[in-house]
Amino acid sequence: MTFDFTEDQRDFAAMLRSFFDAQYGPDRLREVVDHGKTYDPTFWRTMVDDLDLVGLTVAEAHGGSGGSTVDLCILLEEYGRALVTSPLFATAGLALPALTEAGDEDSRSRWLPRIASGATTATWAVLGSTGAPDLTGTGVQATQGAAGWTLSGSRSWVLDGATADVLLTVAGTPAGPGLFLVETATADGLTRTATDALDPTLALAEVAFTDTPAQRISGDHAPDGLRRALALGTIALAALQLGCLSGALDMAVSYAGTRVQFGRPIGSFQAVKHRCADVFIDTETTRWVVFHAAALASDPETGADALEEAAHLTSAYAASSSFRAVANLLQVLGGIGYTWEHPGHLYFKRATAAARLLGSSTHHLDAVSAVIDAAPSAAPGWGASA
Repeated sequence: MTFDFTEDQRDFAAMLRSFFDAQYGPDRLREVVDHGKTYDPTFWRTMVDDLDLVGLTVAEAHGGSGGSTVDLCILLEEYGRALVTSPLFATAGLALPALTEAGDEDSRSRWLPRIASGATTATWAVLGSTGAPDLTGTGVQATQGAAGWTLSGSRSWVLDGATADVLLTVAGTPAGPGLFLVETATADGLTRTATDALDPTLALAEVAFTDTPAQRISGDHAPDGLRRALALGTIALAALQLGCLSGALDMAVSYAGTRVQFGRPIGSFQAVKHRCADVFIDTETTRWVVFHAAALASDPETGADALEEAAHLTSAYAASSSFRAVANLLQVLGGIGYTWEHPGHLYFKRATAAARLLGSSTHHLDAVSAVIDAAPSAAPGWGASA
């Protein structure tokens, strides 16, 4: 397949870059990071009220903009480049795909407008105790009683788990796994514990359910919907990682052009040029890998196996390339990149933490290997070109 951005998408990307550069500069980032804040509520309201970014991919019938996965990835690249900390990724990148793909019509009609408007923040507690996504409900069990469903179990490394208004999670039932929703403000038996994280721009929490009242929101095709939702979330995460690469490239080139040693900018030295060139190559190759996967996700003809394979490959590639890029960035920056005052280390921490947010590279590569072993001559998705 071939792929290119539309004129509207190019304009959207340019607008987003201008917006984040103007509204979320280093001072605003440090205000959040240095004071241990989860996010800046004022900036969150600006994204919600002025730009209506949360409901970008929600259907217009449910109060959204009706955008595609490509549109979402454009947003998340620029969002990740600025190292913004807010409920946007957990809500739009994780929870909304789960609700849209695996939720029944009643739950979509009730919750999508609230979430798309930014009035309700949400997250998807999907990681099990091993650090891999759990779509079987092994870590959380659901029981149906006279008063409705309750959940018991736990989830680890839940992004925005301590602050989200709504928690989605997969729980096991006698009939198989289902998607459940917990309203955190009123839920008894819900324990949310913020955890110390390597990346201060990603707020993680441990979530425990003890006979916690929940709403079952999944329909009859929950397993297929959950698979697609996880693939979409994985591609969205790769776009966030791409933003980290883009930010690292800008920072490396800027610093190399202004830092002077031996009477000349360090960017004039061949060894530094090579580092910057490596970051550029990693950024551009990752961009096309991510947007190839996003284009597949936006195509209704793409099958579930092809989408999952693309998501796994994209995640593994984005994780490795972002880590290489930030390592090269720190080499260009030298000692100052390791200080708390300089934002260079924040890109390193974002790349390292994001690589484990929906499973490790090993998890994703093992999943691709399983597809290839099952059908080596007809693995879905091979042969497509960006």
